[in-house]
Amino acid sequence: MRRWIILLLILLGLGGTVAAVAAQSGYTPVTQSEALARQEGEVVYLTNLQRAARGIPPLRWNWQLTQSARWFAADKAAAPNCEDAHRDTLGNFPNVRAQAFGYPGSAGAENVWCVYIPPAPAVEGWLKSETGHADQLLNPDHREVGIGYSQNGEGWLAQDFGSDNPYAPLVIGNEALSTASRQVDLYLYDRPGGDTFTALQPAVSMQVAEDACFNQAAVQPYQSRFSFTLSDGEGWKRVYARTRDAYGRSLTVDDSIYLGSLPAGQPLGEERFSTTRPSVKLYDLDPQGRSHIQLSLGWLGDAFKTGKNNPLPQLSDPAALNGRAVQLPHNRNDGSDPNMAWVWTTSFFTQQPMMAYFRLKVNSIPDGEAVRLSVIAGTYQSGEVVIRGSDFPSANAYMEVPIPFTFTPDSNNPFLIFKIRRTGSAEVVVDTVTIFTAPQRFNGSPFIWQVPGGTYRGEGVWVRFSAFDGSQFTPLREAAVSQWDGCLLPAALTVLAAPSSPPPLLSALVVPSYMAGDGWSVEENLPWLQASRAGERVEVRLLTGGLGTGQYDGEIIIRPTERAYPPLRLTVRLIMAERLFSAYLPAVNR
Repeated sequence: MRRWIILLLILLGLGGTVAAVAAQSGYTPVTQSEALARQEGEVVYLTNLQRAARGIPPLRWNWQLTQSARWFAADKAAAPNCEDAHRDTLGNFPNVRAQAFGYPGSAGAENVWCVYIPPAPAVEGWLKSETGHADQLLNPDHREVGIGYSQNGEGWLAQDFGSDNPYAPLVIGNEALSTASRQVDLYLYDRPGGDTFTALQPAVSMQVAEDACFNQAAVQPYQSRFSFTLSDGEGWKRVYARTRDAYGRSLTVDDSIYLGSLPAGQPLGEERFSTTRPSVKLYDLDPQGRSHIQLSLGWLGDAFKTGKNNPLPQLSDPAALNGRAVQLPHNRNDGSDPNMAWVWTTSFFTQQPMMAYFRLKVNSIPDGEAVRLSVIAGTYQSGEVVIRGSDFPSANAYMEVPIPFTFTPDSNNPFLIFKIRRTGSAEVVVDTVTIFTAPQRFNGSPFIWQVPGGTYRGEGVWVRFSAFDGSQFTPLREAAVSQWDGCLLPAALTVLAAPSSPPPLLSALVVPSYMAGDGWSVEENLPWLQASRAGERVEVRLLTGGLGTGQYDGEIIIRPTERAYPPLRLTVRLIMAERLFSAYLPAVNR
Protein backbone atom coordinates (compact mmCIF):
# COMPACT_ATOMS: atom_id res chain seq x y z
CA MET A 1 0.00 0.00 0.00
CA ARG A 2 1.38 3.40 -0.98
CA ARG A 3 2.13 5.89 1.73
CA TRP A 4 1.96 9.61 1.01
CA ILE A 5 4.35 11.20 3.43
CA ILE A 6 5.01 14.90 3.88
CA LEU A 7 8.54 15.49 5.04
CA LEU A 8 10.03 18.42 6.89
CA LEU A 9 12.07 20.93 4.90
CA ILE A 10 15.60 21.79 5.82
CA LEU A 11 17.63 24.97 5.70
CA LEU A 12 21.40 24.64 5.69
CA GLY A 13 24.24 27.09 5.19
CA LEU A 14 26.96 26.48 2.63
CA GLY A 15 29.72 24.44 4.19
CA GLY A 16 33.43 24.58 3.53
CA THR A 17 33.34 21.40 1.46
CA VAL A 18 30.92 22.81 -1.13
CA ALA A 19 33.54 23.49 -3.78
CA ALA A 20 34.91 19.97 -3.56
CA VAL A 21 31.46 18.41 -3.62
CA ALA A 22 30.36 20.54 -6.58
CA ALA A 23 33.18 19.03 -8.60
CA GLN A 24 32.06 15.47 -8.01
CA SER A 25 31.16 13.68 -11.22
CA GLY A 26 28.09 12.17 -9.56
CA TYR A 27 26.08 15.35 -10.16
CA THR A 28 25.12 15.04 -13.80
CA PRO A 29 21.92 16.17 -15.55
CA VAL A 30 19.01 13.73 -15.70
CA THR A 31 16.98 13.41 -18.88
CA GLN A 32 13.32 14.01 -18.10
CA SER A 33 10.31 12.71 -20.04
CA GLU A 34 7.98 15.20 -21.67
CA ALA A 35 5.05 14.02 -19.51
CA LEU A 36 6.92 14.52 -16.23
CA ALA A 37 8.39 17.85 -17.39
CA ARG A 38 4.86 19.12 -17.93
CA GLN A 39 3.86 17.89 -14.49
CA GLU A 40 6.83 19.75 -13.03
CA GLY A 41 5.58 22.89 -14.76
CA GLU A 42 2.14 22.27 -13.30
CA VAL A 43 3.60 22.14 -9.79
CA VAL A 44 5.23 25.52 -10.38
CA TYR A 45 1.97 27.01 -11.69
CA LEU A 46 -0.17 25.65 -8.85
CA THR A 47 2.38 26.89 -6.34
CA ASN A 48 2.19 30.36 -7.86
CA LEU A 49 -1.60 30.35 -7.79
CA GLN A 50 -1.44 29.76 -4.04
CA ARG A 51 1.10 32.57 -3.65
CA ALA A 52 -1.01 34.91 -5.79
CA ALA A 53 -4.11 34.21 -3.66
CA ARG A 54 -2.16 35.62 -0.71
CA GLY A 55 -0.59 38.57 -2.55
CA ILE A 56 2.86 36.94 -2.75
CA PRO A 57 4.94 37.36 -5.96
CA PRO A 58 5.24 34.29 -8.22
CA LEU A 59 8.28 32.06 -8.54
CA ARG A 60 10.25 31.81 -11.79
CA TRP A 61 10.98 28.27 -13.00
CA ASN A 62 14.77 27.90 -12.88
CA TRP A 63 16.90 25.51 -14.93
CA GLN A 64 19.73 24.91 -12.46
CA LEU A 65 17.38 24.29 -9.54
CA THR A 66 15.30 21.97 -11.74
CA GLN A 67 18.38 19.99 -12.78
CA SER A 68 19.28 19.66 -9.11
CA ALA A 69 15.76 18.59 -8.11
CA ARG A 70 15.52 16.06 -10.97
CA TRP A 71 18.84 14.49 -10.06
CA PHE A 72 17.81 14.26 -6.42
CA ALA A 73 14.41 12.73 -7.25
CA ALA A 74 16.06 10.04 -9.37
CA ASP A 75 18.71 9.47 -6.73
CA LYS A 76 16.20 9.04 -3.88
CA ALA A 77 13.71 7.00 -5.92
CA ALA A 78 16.51 4.49 -6.58
CA ALA A 79 17.38 4.30 -2.86
CA PRO A 80 14.38 5.67 -0.93
CA ASN A 81 14.90 6.78 2.65
CA CYS A 82 12.09 8.83 4.14
CA GLU A 83 13.88 9.19 7.47
CA ASP A 84 16.71 11.14 5.82
CA ALA A 85 14.63 12.67 3.06
CA HIS A 86 16.86 15.61 2.08
CA ARG A 87 20.28 13.95 2.06
CA ASP A 88 21.37 12.38 -1.23
CA THR A 89 23.43 9.22 -1.66
CA LEU A 90 26.60 11.33 -1.90
CA GLY A 91 25.86 12.54 1.61
CA ASN A 92 24.88 16.11 0.68
CA PHE A 93 21.90 18.43 1.10
CA PRO A 94 19.98 20.69 -1.34
CA ASN A 95 22.23 23.73 -0.94
CA VAL A 96 25.23 21.70 -2.10
CA ARG A 97 23.31 20.15 -5.00
CA ALA A 98 22.06 23.55 -6.18
CA GLN A 99 25.58 24.93 -6.28
CA ALA A 100 26.89 21.79 -7.96
CA PHE A 101 24.40 22.34 -10.78
CA GLY A 102 25.43 25.99 -11.10
CA TYR A 103 22.80 27.96 -9.20
CA PRO A 104 24.56 31.21 -8.17
CA GLY A 105 22.20 32.41 -5.44
CA SER A 106 21.19 31.18 -2.02
CA ALA A 107 19.40 27.83 -1.92
CA GLY A 108 18.74 25.08 0.59
CA ALA A 109 15.00 25.21 1.30
CA GLU A 110 13.33 22.09 -0.04
CA ASN A 111 9.94 20.37 0.04
CA VAL A 112 9.68 16.70 -0.91
CA TRP A 113 7.28 13.80 -1.25
CA CYS A 114 8.95 10.43 -0.85
CA VAL A 115 6.52 8.91 -3.34
CA TYR A 116 5.15 9.85 -6.74
CA ILE A 117 2.14 12.15 -6.36
CA PRO A 118 0.32 14.24 -9.01
CA PRO A 119 0.82 18.04 -8.97
CA ALA A 120 -2.50 19.14 -7.43
CA PRO A 121 -2.48 16.89 -4.33
CA ALA A 122 1.25 17.52 -3.93
CA VAL A 123 0.80 21.27 -3.61
CA GLU A 124 -2.34 20.86 -1.51
CA GLY A 125 -0.52 18.53 0.87
CA TRP A 126 2.39 20.91 1.34
CA LEU A 127 -0.03 23.73 2.11
CA LYS A 128 -1.78 21.64 4.78
CA SER A 129 1.52 20.61 6.35
CA GLU A 130 2.21 21.85 9.85
CA THR A 131 5.94 21.15 9.66
CA GLY A 132 7.12 24.13 7.60
CA HIS A 133 6.32 23.16 4.01
CA ALA A 134 3.65 25.83 3.58
CA ASP A 135 6.00 28.45 5.03
CA GLN A 136 8.59 27.70 2.35
CA LEU A 137 6.08 27.41 -0.48
CA LEU A 138 4.70 30.85 0.49
CA ASN A 139 8.00 32.47 1.49
CA PRO A 140 8.18 35.90 -0.25
CA ASP A 141 11.98 35.82 -0.09
CA HIS A 142 12.11 33.00 -2.64
CA ARG A 143 12.21 34.12 -6.27
CA GLU A 144 13.02 30.96 -8.23
CA VAL A 145 12.10 27.30 -7.97
CA GLY A 146 13.07 23.94 -9.41
CA ILE A 147 10.89 20.83 -9.53
CA GLY A 148 12.05 17.25 -9.96
CA TYR A 149 9.83 14.20 -10.51
CA SER A 150 10.77 10.53 -10.62
CA GLN A 151 8.46 7.56 -11.18
CA ASN A 152 11.07 4.89 -10.52
CA GLY A 153 9.91 2.49 -7.82
CA GLU A 154 7.57 4.32 -5.48
CA GLY A 155 8.70 7.57 -7.03
CA TRP A 156 9.84 10.91 -5.60
CA LEU A 157 9.07 14.64 -5.92
CA ALA A 158 11.39 17.49 -4.91
CA GLN A 159 10.70 21.23 -4.85
CA ASP A 160 13.83 23.36 -4.43
CA PHE A 161 13.70 27.11 -3.74
CA GLY A 162 16.29 29.79 -4.40
CA SER A 163 16.95 33.51 -4.61
CA ASP A 164 19.74 35.23 -6.50
CA ASN A 165 19.74 38.87 -5.41
CA PRO A 166 21.29 40.40 -8.56
CA TYR A 167 18.63 38.67 -10.68
CA ALA A 168 15.12 40.13 -10.92
CA PRO A 169 12.93 37.59 -12.79
CA LEU A 170 10.00 38.19 -15.13
CA VAL A 171 7.03 35.82 -14.74
CA ILE A 172 4.16 35.50 -17.24
CA GLY A 173 0.75 34.37 -16.03
CA ASN A 174 2.00 32.77 -12.80
CA GLU A 175 4.29 30.58 -14.93
CA ALA A 176 1.50 28.80 -16.81
CA LEU A 177 2.79 26.73 -19.73
CA SER A 178 0.09 27.99 -22.10
CA THR A 179 -2.66 30.56 -22.44
CA ALA A 180 -5.75 30.93 -24.62
CA SER A 181 -5.69 34.72 -24.34
CA ARG A 182 -3.27 37.18 -25.90
CA GLN A 183 -3.69 39.40 -22.84
CA VAL A 184 -1.43 38.13 -20.06
CA ASP A 185 -0.45 39.36 -16.61
CA LEU A 186 3.25 39.91 -15.92
CA TYR A 187 5.19 40.24 -12.70
CA LEU A 188 8.62 41.87 -12.86
CA TYR A 189 10.80 41.70 -9.77
CA ASP A 190 12.90 44.66 -8.73
CA ARG A 191 16.60 44.59 -7.91
CA PRO A 192 17.02 44.80 -4.11
CA GLY A 193 20.15 46.94 -4.38
CA GLY A 194 22.67 46.98 -1.57
CA ASP A 195 25.93 48.63 -0.61
CA THR A 196 28.07 46.30 -2.73
CA PHE A 197 30.11 46.91 -5.86
CA THR A 198 28.29 44.23 -7.87
CA ALA A 199 24.68 45.03 -6.89
CA LEU A 200 22.40 46.75 -9.37
CA GLN A 201 20.27 49.34 -7.63
CA PRO A 202 16.45 49.39 -7.75
CA ALA A 203 15.00 49.94 -11.21
CA VAL A 204 13.76 53.37 -12.24
CA SER A 205 12.63 52.52 -15.79
CA MET A 206 11.66 49.54 -17.93
CA GLN A 207 10.95 48.43 -21.48
CA VAL A 208 8.84 45.38 -22.35
CA ALA A 209 8.66 43.70 -25.75
CA GLU A 210 8.71 40.44 -27.66
CA ASP A 211 11.54 41.98 -29.69
CA ALA A 212 14.88 41.10 -28.09
CA CYS A 213 16.32 44.41 -29.37
CA PHE A 214 13.40 46.43 -27.92
CA ASN A 215 12.78 48.29 -31.17
CA GLN A 216 10.06 50.88 -30.61
CA ALA A 217 9.52 49.64 -27.04
CA ALA A 218 8.58 52.65 -24.93
CA VAL A 219 10.67 53.53 -21.89
CA GLN A 220 8.32 53.77 -18.93
CA PRO A 221 8.63 54.00 -15.16
CA TYR A 222 9.30 50.68 -13.46
CA GLN A 223 6.30 48.81 -12.07
CA SER A 224 6.09 45.27 -10.80
CA ARG A 225 2.65 44.21 -12.04
CA PHE A 226 1.18 45.00 -15.45
CA SER A 227 -0.58 43.41 -18.41
CA PHE A 228 0.87 42.74 -21.86
CA THR A 229 -0.66 41.82 -25.21
CA LEU A 230 1.09 38.96 -26.99
CA SER A 231 1.55 39.02 -30.75
CA ASP A 232 -1.02 37.20 -32.84
CA GLY A 233 -0.61 33.60 -33.96
CA GLU A 234 -0.37 30.32 -32.09
CA GLY A 235 3.01 29.25 -30.77
CA TRP A 236 5.66 30.07 -28.20
CA LYS A 237 5.82 33.72 -27.21
CA ARG A 238 8.83 35.09 -25.39
CA VAL A 239 8.54 38.42 -23.60
CA TYR A 240 11.63 40.43 -22.66
CA ALA A 241 11.87 43.11 -19.97
CA ARG A 242 14.81 45.48 -19.66
CA THR A 243 15.13 47.59 -16.53
CA ARG A 244 17.63 50.34 -15.72
CA ASP A 245 18.72 51.85 -12.44
CA ALA A 246 19.75 55.42 -11.70
CA TYR A 247 23.24 54.75 -13.14
CA GLY A 248 21.77 53.49 -16.43
CA ARG A 249 22.82 49.90 -15.70
CA SER A 250 20.50 47.47 -17.40
CA LEU A 251 19.21 43.99 -16.67
CA THR A 252 17.35 42.00 -19.35
CA VAL A 253 15.15 39.09 -18.28
CA ASP A 254 12.57 36.99 -20.11
CA ASP A 255 9.84 34.41 -19.80
CA SER A 256 7.85 32.47 -22.39
CA ILE A 257 4.38 31.02 -22.74
CA TYR A 258 2.59 29.05 -25.45
CA LEU A 259 -0.33 30.89 -27.05
CA GLY A 260 -2.96 28.26 -27.79
CA SER A 261 -3.23 24.65 -26.68
CA LEU A 262 0.25 23.27 -26.05
CA PRO A 263 0.58 20.30 -28.42
CA ALA A 264 2.54 17.14 -27.73
CA GLY A 265 6.17 17.15 -28.69
CA GLN A 266 6.88 20.70 -27.51
CA PRO A 267 10.21 20.51 -25.66
CA LEU A 268 10.64 22.25 -22.34
CA GLY A 269 14.36 22.85 -22.56
CA GLU A 270 16.66 25.37 -20.92
CA GLU A 271 15.36 28.22 -23.09
CA ARG A 272 12.01 28.08 -21.22
CA PHE A 273 13.61 28.58 -17.81
CA SER A 274 15.54 31.27 -16.03
CA THR A 275 19.17 30.22 -16.25
CA THR A 276 22.81 31.29 -16.14
CA ARG A 277 25.51 31.31 -18.78
CA PRO A 278 29.30 31.12 -18.34
CA SER A 279 29.88 33.63 -21.14
CA VAL A 280 28.15 36.34 -23.13
CA LYS A 281 28.52 37.34 -26.76
CA LEU A 282 28.86 41.06 -27.53
CA TYR A 283 28.06 42.71 -30.86
CA ASP A 284 28.58 45.97 -32.74
CA LEU A 285 31.90 46.78 -31.07
CA ASP A 286 33.96 49.68 -32.42
CA PRO A 287 37.46 49.75 -30.90
CA GLN A 288 38.11 53.29 -32.23
CA GLY A 289 41.64 52.34 -33.17
CA ARG A 290 42.49 50.72 -29.84
CA SER A 291 43.92 47.24 -29.50
CA HIS A 292 42.43 46.08 -26.19
CA ILE A 293 39.03 45.76 -24.58
CA GLN A 294 37.89 46.17 -20.96
CA LEU A 295 34.54 44.90 -19.69
CA SER A 296 32.25 45.34 -16.70
CA LEU A 297 28.81 44.27 -15.51
CA GLY A 298 28.29 47.77 -14.15
CA TRP A 299 30.60 47.25 -11.18
CA LEU A 300 31.04 50.47 -9.24
CA GLY A 301 31.35 52.00 -5.81
CA ASP A 302 29.92 55.35 -4.79
CA ALA A 303 28.76 54.90 -1.17
CA PHE A 304 31.60 57.14 -0.02
CA LYS A 305 32.26 57.40 3.69
CA THR A 306 34.36 59.46 6.05
CA GLY A 307 37.35 58.01 7.83
CA LYS A 308 34.94 57.17 10.66
CA ASN A 309 32.81 55.17 8.19
CA ASN A 310 29.89 57.55 8.28
CA PRO A 311 28.14 58.07 4.91
CA LEU A 312 28.98 61.33 3.19
CA PRO A 313 26.04 63.51 2.08
CA GLN A 314 25.45 63.32 -1.66
CA LEU A 315 24.94 66.54 -3.56
CA SER A 316 22.85 66.99 -6.68
CA ASP A 317 25.02 67.00 -9.82
CA PRO A 318 23.43 66.38 -13.25
CA ALA A 319 26.84 65.48 -14.69
CA ALA A 320 27.32 62.57 -12.27
CA LEU A 321 26.39 59.05 -13.38
CA ASN A 322 23.36 58.88 -11.11
CA GLY A 323 22.92 62.62 -10.69
CA ARG A 324 24.61 62.77 -7.29
CA ALA A 325 28.20 63.16 -6.04
CA VAL A 326 30.18 63.95 -2.87
CA GLN A 327 32.48 66.86 -2.13
CA LEU A 328 35.84 67.28 -0.40
CA PRO A 329 36.37 68.87 2.01
CA HIS A 330 33.24 67.41 3.52
CA ASN A 331 31.32 69.01 6.37
CA ARG A 332 30.47 65.81 8.22
CA ASN A 333 31.41 66.71 11.77
CA ASP A 334 32.45 63.31 13.08
CA GLY A 335 36.07 63.97 13.94
CA SER A 336 37.40 62.54 10.69
CA ASP A 337 39.72 64.17 8.17
CA PRO A 338 37.42 66.39 6.05
CA ASN A 339 39.76 66.00 3.06
CA MET A 340 39.54 62.19 2.86
CA ALA A 341 36.84 59.84 1.62
CA TRP A 342 36.77 56.17 0.79
CA VAL A 343 34.44 53.50 -0.51
CA TRP A 344 35.07 49.86 0.33
CA THR A 345 33.78 46.31 0.29
CA THR A 346 34.88 42.86 1.37
CA SER A 347 33.05 41.08 -1.46
CA PHE A 348 34.46 41.24 -4.97
CA PHE A 349 36.19 39.01 -7.52
CA THR A 350 39.54 37.85 -6.21
CA GLN A 351 42.81 37.02 -7.95
CA GLN A 352 41.70 38.70 -11.18
CA PRO A 353 43.46 41.77 -12.64
CA MET A 354 41.07 44.73 -12.76
CA MET A 355 41.11 48.44 -13.52
CA ALA A 356 39.48 51.05 -11.27
CA TYR A 357 38.42 54.37 -12.81
CA PHE A 358 38.13 57.25 -10.34
CA ARG A 359 35.72 59.87 -11.73
CA LEU A 360 36.27 63.31 -10.22
CA LYS A 361 36.53 67.05 -10.93
CA VAL A 362 37.71 70.28 -9.27
CA ASN A 363 35.93 73.62 -8.98
CA SER A 364 39.08 75.51 -10.00
CA ILE A 365 42.44 74.57 -11.44
CA PRO A 366 45.01 74.78 -8.62
CA ASP A 367 48.75 75.13 -8.91
CA GLY A 368 50.52 71.95 -7.90
CA GLU A 369 48.74 68.99 -6.34
CA ALA A 370 44.97 68.63 -6.28
CA VAL A 371 44.28 65.10 -5.03
CA ARG A 372 45.85 61.73 -4.30
CA LEU A 373 44.19 58.42 -5.17
CA SER A 374 44.97 54.91 -3.97
CA VAL A 375 43.68 51.34 -4.01
CA ILE A 376 44.09 48.86 -1.17
CA ALA A 377 42.96 45.45 -2.40
CA GLY A 378 43.70 42.95 0.33
CA THR A 379 47.45 42.47 0.34
CA TYR A 380 47.78 44.53 -2.85
CA GLN A 381 48.45 48.26 -2.47
CA SER A 382 48.77 50.67 -5.35
CA GLY A 383 50.49 53.44 -3.51
CA GLU A 384 49.24 57.00 -3.90
CA VAL A 385 48.71 58.36 -7.40
CA VAL A 386 49.22 62.12 -7.46
CA ILE A 387 46.83 64.19 -9.61
CA ARG A 388 47.87 67.78 -10.26
CA GLY A 389 45.75 70.71 -11.26
CA SER A 390 47.30 70.66 -14.73
CA ASP A 391 45.99 67.09 -15.23
CA PHE A 392 42.37 68.29 -15.28
CA PRO A 393 40.99 69.33 -18.70
CA SER A 394 39.18 72.31 -17.17
CA ALA A 395 37.40 73.37 -14.02
CA ASN A 396 34.10 71.62 -13.26
CA ALA A 397 34.67 68.97 -15.94
CA TYR A 398 34.87 65.33 -14.87
CA MET A 399 37.96 63.31 -15.67
CA GLU A 400 38.67 59.62 -15.06
CA VAL A 401 41.87 58.24 -13.60
CA PRO A 402 42.60 54.51 -14.06
CA ILE A 403 44.46 52.50 -11.43
CA PRO A 404 45.10 48.76 -11.91
CA PHE A 405 44.62 46.35 -9.02
CA THR A 406 44.12 42.69 -8.14
CA PHE A 407 42.02 41.92 -5.09
CA THR A 408 44.04 39.48 -2.98
CA PRO A 409 42.37 39.29 0.43
CA ASP A 410 43.52 37.26 3.40
CA SER A 411 42.35 37.01 7.00
CA ASN A 412 44.35 40.10 8.00
CA ASN A 413 43.53 42.15 4.88
CA PRO A 414 39.94 41.43 3.80
CA PHE A 415 39.09 44.88 2.37
CA LEU A 416 38.95 46.35 -1.12
CA ILE A 417 39.30 50.10 -0.56
CA PHE A 418 39.27 53.01 -3.00
CA LYS A 419 40.61 56.10 -1.27
CA ILE A 420 40.58 59.76 -2.27
CA ARG A 421 42.54 62.45 -0.42
CA ARG A 422 42.31 66.14 -1.28
CA THR A 423 45.78 67.74 -1.09
CA GLY A 424 45.31 71.07 -2.87
CA SER A 425 43.30 74.24 -2.47
CA ALA A 426 40.52 73.40 -4.94
CA GLU A 427 37.30 71.72 -3.89
CA VAL A 428 37.11 68.15 -5.23
CA VAL A 429 33.85 66.56 -6.37
CA VAL A 430 33.86 62.75 -6.54
CA ASP A 431 31.29 60.84 -8.58
CA THR A 432 32.03 57.09 -8.64
CA VAL A 433 34.72 54.49 -8.99
CA THR A 434 33.82 52.20 -11.88
CA ILE A 435 35.58 48.85 -12.20
CA PHE A 436 36.50 47.01 -15.41
CA THR A 437 38.52 43.94 -16.26
CA ALA A 438 42.15 44.54 -17.12
CA PRO A 439 42.79 45.22 -20.84
CA GLN A 440 42.69 42.09 -22.98
CA ARG A 441 43.40 41.75 -26.67
CA PHE A 442 40.40 42.63 -28.82
CA ASN A 443 40.04 40.05 -31.57
CA GLY A 444 37.08 41.54 -33.40
CA SER A 445 33.33 41.78 -33.15
CA PRO A 446 31.38 39.80 -32.05
CA PHE A 447 33.40 39.19 -28.92
CA ILE A 448 32.86 36.34 -26.44
CA TRP A 449 33.49 37.26 -22.82
CA GLN A 450 33.97 34.61 -20.16
CA VAL A 451 32.24 36.39 -17.28
CA PRO A 452 34.02 36.38 -13.89
CA GLY A 453 32.27 33.88 -11.66
CA GLY A 454 30.83 32.10 -14.71
CA THR A 455 27.23 33.17 -14.05
CA TYR A 456 25.96 35.73 -16.55
CA ARG A 457 22.27 36.54 -15.96
CA GLY A 458 21.29 39.29 -18.39
CA GLU A 459 23.22 42.24 -17.00
CA GLY A 460 24.12 45.02 -19.39
CA VAL A 461 27.80 44.89 -20.33
CA TRP A 462 29.86 48.07 -20.16
CA VAL A 463 32.75 48.29 -22.62
CA ARG A 464 35.87 50.43 -22.86
CA PHE A 465 38.67 50.16 -25.40
CA SER A 466 42.25 51.12 -24.66
CA ALA A 467 45.88 50.53 -25.48
CA PHE A 468 47.53 47.41 -24.03
CA ASP A 469 48.52 49.26 -20.85
CA GLY A 470 45.10 50.82 -20.25
CA SER A 471 46.04 54.24 -21.62
CA GLN A 472 44.08 56.05 -24.34
CA PHE A 473 40.86 54.58 -22.96
CA THR A 474 37.47 55.38 -24.42
CA PRO A 475 34.36 56.38 -22.44
CA LEU A 476 32.22 53.52 -21.23
CA ARG A 477 29.30 52.39 -23.39
CA GLU A 478 26.85 49.50 -23.24
CA ALA A 479 27.39 46.72 -25.77
CA ALA A 480 24.70 44.96 -27.76
CA VAL A 481 24.21 41.54 -26.15
CA SER A 482 22.67 38.39 -27.62
CA GLN A 483 19.46 37.04 -26.14
CA TRP A 484 17.60 33.82 -26.94
CA ASP A 485 16.00 35.26 -30.07
CA GLY A 486 17.62 37.01 -33.01
CA CYS A 487 16.80 40.67 -33.59
CA LEU A 488 17.71 43.68 -35.70
CA LEU A 489 18.93 47.17 -34.79
CA PRO A 490 17.04 48.97 -36.22
CA ALA A 491 14.17 46.82 -37.51
CA ALA A 492 12.97 49.46 -40.01
CA LEU A 493 14.71 51.95 -42.31
CA THR A 494 13.23 55.02 -44.00
CA VAL A 495 15.09 56.87 -46.77
CA LEU A 496 14.33 60.07 -48.65
CA ALA A 497 15.92 60.20 -52.11
CA ALA A 498 15.71 61.95 -55.48
CA PRO A 499 17.07 61.10 -58.96
CA SER A 500 19.79 63.74 -58.56
CA SER A 501 20.91 62.53 -55.13
CA PRO A 502 21.47 58.76 -54.87
CA PRO A 503 20.50 57.28 -51.48
CA PRO A 504 23.25 56.35 -49.03
CA LEU A 505 24.37 52.84 -48.23
CA LEU A 506 22.24 51.57 -45.33
CA SER A 507 22.83 48.88 -42.76
CA ALA A 508 21.25 47.19 -39.75
CA LEU A 509 22.91 45.17 -37.02
CA VAL A 510 21.94 41.50 -36.92
CA VAL A 511 22.08 39.98 -33.43
CA PRO A 512 21.68 36.28 -34.26
CA SER A 513 22.04 35.03 -30.69
CA TYR A 514 22.24 31.24 -30.38
CA MET A 515 21.98 30.47 -34.08
CA ALA A 516 24.75 27.94 -34.59
CA GLY A 517 27.85 29.60 -36.00
CA ASP A 518 25.92 32.86 -36.35
CA GLY A 519 24.97 31.52 -39.77
CA TRP A 520 22.39 33.53 -41.69
CA SER A 521 21.58 34.53 -45.24
CA VAL A 522 19.84 37.52 -46.79
CA GLU A 523 17.15 37.82 -49.45
CA GLU A 524 15.08 40.70 -50.86
CA ASN A 525 11.53 40.79 -52.18
CA LEU A 526 11.68 43.70 -54.67
CA PRO A 527 14.04 44.56 -57.56
CA TRP A 528 14.93 48.02 -56.18
CA LEU A 529 16.35 46.41 -53.03
CA GLN A 530 19.83 44.90 -52.97
CA ALA A 531 21.02 43.36 -49.70
CA SER A 532 24.17 41.52 -48.66
CA ARG A 533 25.88 40.36 -45.49
CA ALA A 534 28.78 42.45 -44.17
CA GLY A 535 30.09 40.93 -40.95
CA GLU A 536 27.50 41.48 -38.22
CA ARG A 537 25.39 43.70 -40.44
CA VAL A 538 23.12 43.46 -43.41
CA GLU A 539 23.97 46.16 -45.96
CA VAL A 540 21.22 47.61 -48.12
CA ARG A 541 21.61 49.39 -51.44
CA LEU A 542 18.61 51.08 -53.01
CA LEU A 543 18.53 50.94 -56.80
CA THR A 544 16.51 54.08 -57.48
CA GLY A 545 17.21 54.37 -61.20
CA GLY A 546 13.97 54.47 -63.14
CA LEU A 547 11.78 54.92 -60.05
CA GLY A 548 9.22 57.72 -60.16
CA THR A 549 8.17 59.92 -57.29
CA GLY A 550 6.20 58.28 -54.52
CA GLN A 551 6.54 55.88 -51.61
CA TYR A 552 7.98 52.37 -52.00
CA ASP A 553 7.85 49.72 -49.27
CA GLY A 554 9.98 46.61 -49.27
CA GLU A 555 11.30 43.93 -46.97
CA ILE A 556 14.59 42.14 -46.49
CA ILE A 557 14.51 38.70 -44.89
CA ILE A 558 17.40 37.38 -42.80
CA ARG A 559 17.21 33.61 -42.45
CA PRO A 560 19.24 31.50 -40.00
CA THR A 561 20.96 28.72 -41.90
CA GLU A 562 21.64 26.07 -39.27
CA ARG A 563 18.80 26.28 -36.77
CA ALA A 564 15.02 26.46 -36.92
CA TYR A 565 14.57 30.04 -35.72
CA PRO A 566 12.01 32.30 -37.39
CA PRO A 567 13.44 34.72 -39.95
CA LEU A 568 14.17 38.34 -39.11
CA ARG A 569 12.44 40.95 -41.26
CA LEU A 570 13.91 44.37 -42.03
CA THR A 571 11.34 46.75 -43.49
CA VAL A 572 12.60 49.45 -45.84
CA ARG A 573 10.60 52.52 -46.87
CA LEU A 574 11.89 54.60 -49.79
CA ILE A 575 10.34 58.01 -50.45
CA MET A 576 11.26 59.34 -53.90
CA ALA A 577 10.97 63.10 -54.39
CA GLU A 578 11.56 65.17 -57.52
CA ARG A 579 14.32 67.14 -55.81
CA LEU A 580 15.95 67.47 -52.39
CA PHE A 581 17.02 70.81 -50.93
CA SER A 582 19.76 71.26 -48.34
CA ALA A 583 19.01 73.21 -45.20
CA TYR A 584 21.72 74.67 -43.00
CA LEU A 585 20.89 75.00 -39.31
CA PRO A 586 22.94 76.73 -36.61
CA ALA A 587 24.98 74.56 -34.31
CA VAL A 588 23.98 74.51 -30.67
CA ASN A 589 26.43 73.91 -27.85
CA ARG A 590 25.02 71.96 -24.91
